[in-house]
Amino acid sequence: EQGPLLRFFLFETAPGEHLLLLVIHHIIIDADALETFRRELAVCYRAHRAGQPPQLPPLKQTYADYARRERARLTPARTAACMDYWRQALAGAPELLRLPLDRPRPPYPVFSSGNIDFEFSSELVQRLRDLRGAEGVSLFTVMLAAFAVYLMRLGGQDDVVVGVPFVDRREPETRDLIGCFVNLLPVRVNLAGAPPFR
Repeated sequence: EQGPLLRFFLFETAPGEHLLLLVIHHIIIDADALETFRRELAVCYRAHRAGQPPQLPPLKQTYADYARRERARLTPARTAACMDYWRQALAGAPELLRLPLDRPRPPYPVFSSGNIDFEFSSELVQRLRDLRGAEGVSLFTVMLAAFAVYLMRLGGQDDVVVGVPFVDRREPETRDLIGCFVNLLPVRVNLAGAPPFR
């Protein structure tokens, strides 16, 4: 509703030296596309410095082509079937996790957030990989299970829904396409009856 979704700022930091700052709204790019954008920008910059036109590979399709194909796939019958699936999968799910808060929840979302960086020891990572291998699951599944148990312990709820970003770049033509291919999928974890972690 309020553009621009992509802004460039060029700062001169010293004579002949510049810093380019990009502000990109997340709705138009995902992490894979950001890497493609960075790579293509470098190609264009080197070509410009050499006084040559950039040599970028031709696009096999555009994001608009992808969007049209997605719209065509989502027929009214398929959309209804998908909605039925999610209604059933999320029936009775809690609307909120009752997590202990350090301050009252504001009446309206403010969408401010932050990051907490931490590292696992190499020994812990190896133990997680061993568990993954023994159970025949992905490391993501092990980490999601641990996170769900942690949320259950904090909030005291045995029905936990975690939003998981999913990048849908199944088709080879989308691998280097700049755009946002991320969907947020709700993963419901039922911990009722205190099941064993495995």
